[in-house]
Amino acid sequence: MPPNREDEIRANLAEAQLVIDSLRFAGLDIDTVDDLIFRFTGDDLLPYMSILEDWWRRASRYAVKGTLVRSFIPYGKHMVPELLAEFRRDPNMDSSYSSHISVVLHSLAQRKYRSDMLQILRDVSTPMVNRTAMLYPLQKFVGPDLLPDYEGLLANPELLRFSGETMEVLDGLGRTRSPEALPLARQFLRHENSGVREHARRAVRRLERDIAGKAAE
Repeated sequence: MPPNREDEIRANLAEAQLVIDSLRFAGLDIDTVDDLIFRFTGDDLLPYMSILEDWWRRASRYAVKGTLVRSFIPYGKHMVPELLAEFRRDPNMDSSYSSHISVVLHSLAQRKYRSDMLQILRDVSTPMVNRTAMLYPLQKFVGPDLLPDYEGLLANPELLRFSGETMEVLDGLGRTRSPEALPLARQFLRHENSGVREHARRAVRRLERDIAGKAAE
């Protein structure tokens, strides 16, 4: 029998309190784990990074791990390999938690990790929630070579059930600077979801602008 909502909340609060107690003992004036995101800056947390990293590795609650991982911005570049390994290690990752990691990777990941992110995106044995979490950070390094990946994702019925992921793919598609991407982006201009239509329009405009700019060079 799956745990009920109240049991989940109690378990999250209990683990969060352990994190809070550790940080308080180290000298941080913290009331809730959400303070890590909404109250403290990266500079505030820098002296406590080793504690935050250790608790991120030890924590079992996705809600707590997601908050901890957001605290790695902007000084956690050294954690990127572990964050990428998390996608391979956890096939049942909570979608909210994978979104947190996606945001952190977009902020911290350097070009040298592009191939690792592509490997996760292209691995069909990886759950879709983990694959599509790579879409946002990959937008930092997008290029024409990603067009086949976007084509494959947009042809995947599993992905297209989720408008948010479809929007992410369209955003990346718009950054490929590839004329071949235009017909694909235009297919979504009449999508039933208004958000998807808007992202398709943005992708088309960006592609048309970039292609025109290349032609003028």
